Amino acid sequence: MPLRTISLFTYRTKGGGWTAAQLGVLEFVHALKKQDLEGTARVLVKGGEATRRLAAQNASDAFDWFGEMVVPLLREELATTRVVLVPIPDCGCTEDVIESRTSALAIAVARQEGAIVVSDILRWRRRMPPARSGQGPRDPVSIYENLRLRSGWSPVSRPYVLVDDVVTTGGHLRACAAFLHDHGARVERAICAARSDMDPPEDPFGRRVDELPDFNMPRPTSR
Repeated sequence: MPLRTISLFTYRTKGGGWTAAQLGVLEFVHALKKQDLEGTARVLVKGGEATRRLAAQNASDAFDWFGEMVVPLLREELATTRVVLVPIPDCGCTEDVIESRTSALAIAVARQEGAIVVSDILRWRRRMPPARSGQGPRDPVSIYENLRLRSGWSPVSRPYVLVDDVVTTGGHLRACAAFLHDHGARVERAICAARSDMDPPEDPFGRRVDELPDFNMPRPTSR
């Protein structure tokens, strides 16, 4: 079954001549990645209300805004908030790392709704090159092979939802969904702050939905 992936915004990958809305999404992504913000931007968190100011002084508010948007999305998509959120590990999140950087996204959602459980269980066997270096793997097979589960985890009957800051090709999401499925978890959705796009739509604050092709890890052939 394809992995239904919902992105709150569209992230303009490259190029100049940013519109005010595109700049708002760019700075929102930077804040969630805990990168320095350049100047002040505006972010539309809820339709029908004014944009919210985002700058270095209130960069941490971006996490609360993320949680504010995700909780109603879970109700809409799954008709429940009794879910397990699993952060996609960042590139340096190897097995000796106690808490992944992306877990802050899932925790921000759980702060908004007590029924949500955060399970920061995925790790890399070896460090992954960052995507911005151009050397990060996009192939789900190599990503899957590098995944590990933290010890002591066992699946529960709740729906599992993957959480990440940006989705580009979807390779990480597909590999992580397949990996969790193979270990007994029922992965229902993936939710990301933004979808990376070389040619973004006119409204970058509009919700994006992608159906990522199902991935099954090839099994070794016997000889």
